[in-house]
Amino acid sequence: MAGRIGVRGLVLPLMLLTSSLAPALAEETPAELLQRGSASQAAGHLDAAAEDYKAALSQAGQQSDPHATATALLDLGSLRVLRGERDMAFRTLDDALKMARQNQFRDVESGTLVNRAVLLASAGRPKAATQTIEEAFSRADGLPELRTLAALYASRLAVKEGKAAESERWLEEARQSLESVHAPEARGDLMLKRARLELDRFVAGVHQADVLGLLEAVFEAAVARGDIRSQSYALGYLGEFQERSGHWPEAFAATRRALLLAQGEDLADLAYQWYWQLGRLERATGHPERAIERYRDAIAAVQAIRLDMPVVDAISGEPVFRRRVGPVFSGLADLLLQASDATSDPVQRQALLRAARDAIESFKAAEMEDYFRNRCVTGSGDSVSLDTVAENAVVLYPIILDDRLELLISTRAELRHVSVPVAAADLRREVTNFRRRLEDYDLSADIVSPARHLYDWLIRPIEADLGERSPLVFVPDDVLRTLPLAALHDGQGWLIQRLAVVVVPGLRLTEFTSAAAEGDSPGPTGMLLAGLSQSQSGFPALPGVEKELVEIRHYFPAEDALNDSFTRDRIDHLITQGGFSLMHFASHAVFSGDPATSFILTHDGRITMAELEQFIRESGGKKGGKVDLLTLSACETAAGNDRAALGLAGAAVKGGARSVVSSLWPISDAAASTLLPTFYAALSRGQKSKAEALRQAQLALINRPDYQHPSFWSPFILIGRWQ
Repeated sequence: MAGRIGVRGLVLPLMLLTSSLAPALAEETPAELLQRGSASQAAGHLDAAAEDYKAALSQAGQQSDPHATATALLDLGSLRVLRGERDMAFRTLDDALKMARQNQFRDVESGTLVNRAVLLASAGRPKAATQTIEEAFSRADGLPELRTLAALYASRLAVKEGKAAESERWLEEARQSLESVHAPEARGDLMLKRARLELDRFVAGVHQADVLGLLEAVFEAAVARGDIRSQSYALGYLGEFQERSGHWPEAFAATRRALLLAQGEDLADLAYQWYWQLGRLERATGHPERAIERYRDAIAAVQAIRLDMPVVDAISGEPVFRRRVGPVFSGLADLLLQASDATSDPVQRQALLRAARDAIESFKAAEMEDYFRNRCVTGSGDSVSLDTVAENAVVLYPIILDDRLELLISTRAELRHVSVPVAAADLRREVTNFRRRLEDYDLSADIVSPARHLYDWLIRPIEADLGERSPLVFVPDDVLRTLPLAALHDGQGWLIQRLAVVVVPGLRLTEFTSAAAEGDSPGPTGMLLAGLSQSQSGFPALPGVEKELVEIRHYFPAEDALNDSFTRDRIDHLITQGGFSLMHFASHAVFSGDPATSFILTHDGRITMAELEQFIRESGGKKGGKVDLLTLSACETAAGNDRAALGLAGAAVKGGARSVVSSLWPISDAAASTLLPTFYAALSRGQKSKAEALRQAQLALINRPDYQHPSFWSPFILIGRWQ
């Protein structure tokens, strides 16, 4: 059976070119629902597309139509790939593949395999992705649209793996298959996708194709069929080609035409890209003030549509928000920082530095909303002025740029910035390697050398600002979210031996007012202690949990939920009875790049992020305020996965907890059961802030020969309010 495709989205729903599904009736048929869902997906309305695909799946099942059912599963799976719902996407695509093979639906089979290849690439499995896309190409014999799509994606995977000859071979396969595609829309979409690939290959220096001629052909085809979106894309890509070639007048002309088309059709998802491109052009031609304005235009455009953007990019397998939106915010911050260096007016310099800080703050808030796909995550309070920060705190904003690291330092006195000549790729590599060494618990490995390198990049340039100040408030970005800053080394000792460290996802996302100022009781008034010491659902036992909870009870009155009593219903019951200011979970907790697959392990299953948010909000509400501290003592995030670390911070922000103490990776059970009671002991005396109490607990482990290695004490971090 022939299939239909579109190439506007990530990997595309399987649009029908034949009448195999039922013709239009008064009630919408599966075919009509799938067509409408595809149109919604192409326009960026992902929620509406999901509803149509689900409705089509339901109707196809009622009508016992296996092809419509398989197609609906494929389309829904492709949408879940787009939205970054990895586990659900795998399951849905597996169902589609099973049904396609049972019924010999090669169009659905091939389309499903293409989507699986994208999913595997996004999961960091390039070999499996390559094998899958090769199978998709093979199974698409006689289906030129799908065969072209598979070949194009195979070529792109080869480029990413640095296999130029392999990429060229697949590209030639795509060119040949495209000759057999005659449907105007399908051919136009595939031509656009090929043009994007050719442009990326040109940028990477892989192949000097006739990109200009191809883009002109794509534009003419789009004009012939009245496709404004494709016209705008073709002109925008043409502008990028001219930008890369250094042909500034031609680049400006093509990009402005692309922008006009996007504005005329209210295509904000394209408009922000062309504003950003104009900003780059203005900067490259020596007009920084105009560049700043265009970057601000781009940000204004993206704010309106960011929650409708896909999560995963088919081209790179990387998060779309980080790949396509992050550079707009960081580029604006870069321009503002350079402008601050160019002015001799101290008042104007401070204003420009504040504007740079605000650009990064806006990005962090937007990224948190993107992670949860919810604008309400960061909308609970107003922007926080630095004047509210404790007098002795130093706030460090690292801004990772391609060619350097910018450190924006904020105190009550002033803002300033320092440039560090380390490329983004080198910084990411060093942070990831350092994290992995710590997680391996190889006590014989050299951990001090990478800790010193990172100290030299991140801390040494601001040592004069630190002085006797404490804590250091770290507002990390990108891979730095996965870094235990306390474990950096100056050649004499660990950073934590000098001062306390606290992590905040963004100053706008953190409340610095005290509990007393908000009307809550000045100190914790109740505690929930929940834990799982037994092996459960394939996770290993945590025998130290019982000791950990018993010792913590010495310092705070608590309600217990241990082992078989640690169930979701039990937690819900305890919160309903009274609520808690402190919530402590001593069980395996996993935070992934997808909030839907992040959880805390219980005796009867899992507490999801949504359930945790509800528990935190209801528990705080019982006290007339908010949960003061959430502790996750056996948590883990993946090394290098900054989106997973973002979810960890989101536990505090979305649920409304003022502070979170958590581990970044699975810690030694014995070390955790020693560190955490020490932390609560210091906290119970009421003489130390949370940050200083955690520091004292970490120092206690450092002073023990069996736990002095940073693998044992550094994974614990404090997120949020430190007072």
